Amino acid sequence: MSSINLLNINIFQKIDSFIRILMNHPATPEWVADNLNQLYLPFCLAYDDEYDYSESVRAFLGSTKAIVGEFLPNKVNWNKQLACQFLMMLHAYRDRVMTSIALQRSQEMDNQYELIKYVNQLLNHYSRLLFVRVDLSYLVDNLANVKLDDFYEHITKLRELISNKQTCFEHLQGYAWALEQGIDKSLHCHLLLIYDGAKRQKDVFIGREVGKKWLYITGNNGNYYNCNNPDHKSFYQQRQLLGIGMIHRDNPLEIENAIRVARYLVEPEKVNQHLTIRLPNMRTFGKGQFNVSWRRGINHL
Repeated sequence: MSSINLLNINIFQKIDSFIRILMNHPATPEWVADNLNQLYLPFCLAYDDEYDYSESVRAFLGSTKAIVGEFLPNKVNWNKQLACQFLMMLHAYRDRVMTSIALQRSQEMDNQYELIKYVNQLLNHYSRLLFVRVDLSYLVDNLANVKLDDFYEHITKLRELISNKQTCFEHLQGYAWALEQGIDKSLHCHLLLIYDGAKRQKDVFIGREVGKKWLYITGNNGNYYNCNNPDHKSFYQQRQLLGIGMIHRDNPLEIENAIRVARYLVEPEKVNQHLTIRLPNMRTFGKGQFNVSWRRGINHL
């Protein structure tokens, strides 16, 4: 089994940021050499070719290996001369990296469009809906205990529970989830749950129960933030931006704010949050369907 865990994959996020800087800004060989000396050894120790990587990470791998080959990583000292060679090699990957960034942004925009369309369908169909937002992550001190494969299993289990619509997912009318990767929280999930407002209230309680479910799935390695907690809601309520809790179809401001909440899940501008490593064919976004057989009052195609 791979040794890649949610702590040591942070090196790939740092490399992604490093490559993006070099693709968009001039840099001195000294600065490049200093960063290579910080990044190269941890990268070699963490890299596993069983997984898929972003084009930025691939560019880093190709450019460094072209210069030092299979030389022992702990014996490599990146100096000014090697840094200049690295920059020359990296230039060959520029089109590929920039194209992947553009494609990623385009995909996020498509996902955002589809999600907003889906949420609008739900808001137009039901007189009131209960919006619950929960951020699911892991305890920082436990990141080394969670393998990348574990994260995939945890998300798969969560999706199964959502589909079954039992316990805290009962009377669920819609949902969406998005996976992201950050330096501090590593891999995490933004979850939006939309319940029938005629059958479910107590959004604070539901958010807490969803969080507890995540803790159970992760064997208490997990952590969560209930966006429906009173302090969080009060902050946005005071600014007339509250888009979670009970949303009424006849309240334009609530509708506008709820759409904004949904849009944030797949915000194209969050370029530093995309996954730099994943299992093959691993999805990073998903949502429910509006035109389903069990939904009343619509014409099924």
